[in-house]
Amino acid sequence: MLCLQRKPRESICIGPDIRVTVGEISRGKVLLGVEAPRSMPVCRAEAADRWNLRQIEDALDHAESNGKSAPEIAAELLKEWMDWGGDPLHAADLRMRTRALLDGKVVPR
Repeated sequence: MLCLQRKPRESICIGPDIRVTVGEISRGKVLLGVEAPRSMPVCRAEAADRWNLRQIEDALDHAESNGKSAPEIAAELLKEWMDWGGDPLHAADLRMRTRALLDGKVVPR
């Protein structure tokens, strides 16, 4: 992970199309502005994790009709999530929740 220091109103660029600008810093929170193409999804990591977990749950519900086992579906979705740029810090939690789903345990949302 690359860590950069920026002051308010300073930016970093990610490739040619994405710019992240530091807005306000107050009470331990940082306001970030993200400029990206409309085709590039931008959201908080925890929101992306919840969306991906729901996608995994839906795929597991239909695993047999797809001709694949639930673990195969879950592994494919997790790989796709990481390839898409999923935050590795949240990957362990997502894997734990997926294993719980595979074991038939209730997973809190």
